[in-house]
Amino acid sequence: MASHNTVSNGNRRDQSTDGSIGPRNHFIKNERSHTRYFRQDIGVMIKTRHFLGIKYSRARLIDITPHGASILAKKVMRKNNKVLMKVAFEEGETFVFRARIVRRHERLGMPPIYGVEFENRDARFKDKLIRTQLKSNLTKKFLKDAGESV
Repeated sequence: MASHNTVSNGNRRDQSTDGSIGPRNHFIKNERSHTRYFRQDIGVMIKTRHFLGIKYSRARLIDITPHGASILAKKVMRKNNKVLMKVAFEEGETFVFRARIVRRHERLGMPPIYGVEFENRDARFKDKLIRTQLKSNLTKKFLKDAGESV
């Protein structure tokens, strides 16, 4: 089952690969003013323009809010670049956002972490994000109460 953790603003904690919240060692400073959702069930594609045309590339979601996201991407993007970001939920529902790169954090030998701000906000996306988060939290609680591991 996919892991979904939330961290409110001000509580800087990191998520390990198994979904648990771990030590503060490799994430950039939390400058967000919205609740962050750590979701492994959401896919991300980035569409960028460059001198040879349009390029689509996959990105790995680190965390997401109704207003933006942190992603890992091999595609080199500069701060203030405009992109289209396609967000796809496991159930198949997708949302496309005009977005802007607001942060780029370089890490030695690893793809950069990008902060992406959505320029067009969608109330349906916010509802879907929160609804699926609550559903996941209830499922995890039910399984825990039933004595099963998540």
